[in-house]
This record gives sequence, C-alpha cells and structure tokens, in this order.
Amino acid sequence: MAECGSTRKYPSGGPDANGRFQADLAIARSPVVNPEMISLVRKLARHTTLVISSMAALCGAWCDTVFAQQSVVKRLNASDSLYKLVGQVSVEAYPSEYGQGSFVGVDGCYVLTNFHVAFMDGVDGKGAAKTVDEPSVGRDVVFSYNPSDIGRFQNVVRGKIVAFGNFMRGAPRGRLGDLALIRLNECQDGIHPLRFEPTALAQGIPKGKLSTLNVVRGPSGKNLVAMEVGCEALPSTAVVGIIVSTCMAEPGTSGNLLLQQDSDGGYLVVGIGSGQGQRKTGELAAIGILSSAVAKFLTESGIAVGKP
Repeated sequence: MAECGSTRKYPSGGPDANGRFQADLAIARSPVVNPEMISLVRKLARHTTLVISSMAALCGAWCDTVFAQQSVVKRLNASDSLYKLVGQVSVEAYPSEYGQGSFVGVDGCYVLTNFHVAFMDGVDGKGAAKTVDEPSVGRDVVFSYNPSDIGRFQNVVRGKIVAFGNFMRGAPRGRLGDLALIRLNECQDGIHPLRFEPTALAQGIPKGKLSTLNVVRGPSGKNLVAMEVGCEALPSTAVVGIIVSTCMAEPGTSGNLLLQQDSDGGYLVVGIGSGQGQRKTGELAAIGILSSAVAKFLTESGIAVGKP
C-alpha cells in the first residue's frame, strides 16, 4: 500500500480508563466522509469498463449498476432482513458528514463504526477526515437508520462512545485500530445483527465473492440502503488482520459491513471497511479490518460474537 509514516507501539491488553484498547496500532489516511463528494463520476473512475442499467430507477446511480463486469450495486427493500442492520453515524458538530455503523451484539444496544468516524473533527485541506486531538469515552454521536420510501430516516438514536482502538495517521498497521463501539441511549427492538465467525476466517483472506452494505445518500438526496455484490478480496497484505479488496470505498462508506454468503444463503460478517488506499500498481483499493480482528475488539468490549 502506498502509505507512509511512523508506527508507534502500545502494550497489548484491554481498554484503559478512557476506553482505549492498547495494541500495536496506528492509523493511515482515511477517505472523507462528506456525502456531497459522492458522485457517480467518482465511482466510475475506478473501473475501466461499465454497463449501466435502470438509471431511471428511484435509487438512481447507486443501484443496478455493473462495474467492470465485476460488482453490482443494488437497492435493498425495507422487507430485506439486512435493511435495519446498518445506518449512518454522525456527530452534531458536523451533521453533513457521516460514516457507516452496524448493530452488533444481541440486544439492539450497540453499534460498531470506525474510529475516524466516531471522532471526526471536520476535514483537512486535502479532504481527509480529521479527528479530535484527545479522544475519550462518552463522546455523543447520532445513529440514523431505517430510511422510509421517501428517504427520511425513521429511527434517529443518540448514543455515546464506550470503547475504541488507537488512532495514529501514517501507517498501514493503523487500520487495525480504526474501530469504535457506540452504546445507544435507547436500545432498539427487533434488531437481529449478523454474527461474526472469527474461527472460520482464521486461515486468512476470504475467498469467493464478497458484498458490502451501506446506507448512502443518492443523487436525489434520498437515503437508501445499498448492497454491492460481486467484489473480491485481493492477495493478502503484510499486515495481519487487514483485508484489501476490489469493493467500493467511497466517501461516506467508512465503517460499512463486508459480507460473504454462507452455504445456507445467509450472510457472515468477514470485515469492516476502513477506507481507501493505493496499491503498488497505482490502482485504488478498499481497505478493511478482518472479522477476526474486529471480533477480538468486540469480545474485549463484552460484546458477543460468533454463531449463537
């Protein structure tokens, strides 16, 4: 990956008094989470060939679009079992900027997102997300999910950060620390999060077709749940716990779910999106945190993972 900077080591262990998990972690530059920068042109720029269908659909450019004959982005219906599992995470100081969050655990009380989303503090001159200088537990965030037919969120819930990984710019290994856990002020009913299977992924990078799940803001300004199907993981990286893939990593998709279908047709969480990086070939690729690393963070936070 074309990322530079220094790495700082921290002793391994559980969360300290501020809720920070100590590990050998740093963080590399992440994409902006400003939805105004999301555009079809930017998506298409990452691919050499394309076929576009159903452009007149309500979901606009986000749906029914084939990229390089590889992945398809489609709009999910409210009846889909995945529809209410993801949402947008924002902070009051920057309401127009957001990242992704997803329910974890078994009680509808917790949401997982990226560190750089939970502690966002505007953007720098290059358009990269900035974070607060002194992150700590207790920061207020807003989680919005379950968009209606007209694109307005039917559920907007406040919450607080209760645990997070270390954040430092400039080193690929830092992606492992790009995690934050939110405790919602009001637990949500009828939520059945997907479970992680870290043991099944312990052998390394997942093989086969992958999917991503996002709540995005379409060209018309409507919020919708979109699923990308058919992207793939790239050969393993030098950093254990990191996954690089051909999946989309656009502004606002940080913290999205990376999924793979199991033999029963259901979905397993194989990773969490973290941002975008450049390969040695010069091509852009999505960077994520593998399920095994995410599961460790959640387990140490007291959140159940794996099959029920």
